[in-house]
Amino acid sequence: MILSTPHGLALESLLILIKYFWLKHSEADHSVFYCHTSLERRVYMILYVYNIVITKNDATKIAQIKQHLCKHFKAKDLVCLKYFLGIEIAQSK
Repeated sequence: MILSTPHGLALESLLILIKYFWLKHSEADHSVFYCHTSLERRVYMILYVYNIVITKNDATKIAQIKQHLCKHFKAKDLVCLKYFLGIEIAQSK
């Protein structure tokens, strides 16, 4: 899933979102946040300018984050990610 936020997110509001959903900041990349909800379930959130990519295999947590973003910010769900930063994204089931 990719969300497009035309006016961007205020840093303060973004920090509240990250804390609310227990997302951790990646030490390897400043634009990546993650949450391991169990041994087998994970969520990754990638921020780039006005775009947010949310992916992995915890559909419940992804739906909660998506609902929160759409409720509190001007965001549009672009559903399936096909290209990001010029890279073609392959989808698997």
